[in-house]
Amino acid sequence: MEEQPKTYRVIVNPKGGYSDEKVRISEEGALLIWAAYTKLFGRAQTMERRESRGGICYTSEINQWKKDGQLPADFDYTAYIVDEPSAPTP
Repeated sequence: MEEQPKTYRVIVNPKGGYSDEKVRISEEGALLIWAAYTKLFGRAQTMERRESRGGICYTSEINQWKKDGQLPADFDYTAYIVDEPSAPTP
């Protein structure tokens, strides 16, 4: 059986408020976001721990990190969106 690539969730909050909407992004995109996170907050928390709490970040955080120069200004998390991994068949 082929191993599914890792994916991570980003919580979508376009107006800066709370949201239940989430999208899955590739590990490549998640690692770019996580690099910005660790520049700001260190490594006290792992990406997997944040993922287990609902997602690695909010879109409002991505937007702020772009403004602050922690992510490239043209970074677009939507370029890394992937479909939900399919459930294994019995």
